[in-house]
Amino acid sequence: MPLSGTGDLVVLVGLDDDALDTALAMSTATGGADVRTAGKLSAYGHLHVEGRQGATAARAHAVMTDQTVLVAFGLGKARDALARLQSVAALSADQLWVVVDAGRKQEDSARWVGVLAAQLDVTAVAVVGAAETATPETVNTLGLPVGWIDSGQARSARI
Repeated sequence: MPLSGTGDLVVLVGLDDDALDTALAMSTATGGADVRTAGKLSAYGHLHVEGRQGATAARAHAVMTDQTVLVAFGLGKARDALARLQSVAALSADQLWVVVDAGRKQEDSARWVGVLAAQLDVTAVAVVGAAETATPETVNTLGLPVGWIDSGQARSARI
């Protein structure tokens, strides 16, 4: 489960807009968090976080409103992972989750997740699309604990 303390900053990194639905589901599960966007992802009604100053401002607001901040960071495409690495690191997250679509090829997910995991401390994997594929367990080959599946907390660290 993601951190849920006042002022905690949890960043969920995914391709395209995968991270936003997960952030919204986590917010609901934790009783309401300040969901924001970052990177290549933006969404109506959600403030966008840019860099360390933006992350600090989001934390300060969360402390004043007694909330956690969940930042849905859009990498864009998998090939952009290396180019966005410093942008993710600049947010100085308390926890960093990768959001992986179980329906994508395992090798493709492993490539971009590996780029992030080699440089950053990745806490866990949030899996989307597990119910839509016959082989959701392929996310286990990423070598990271699975903490979230579709719209709920994972019961174990493996699918």
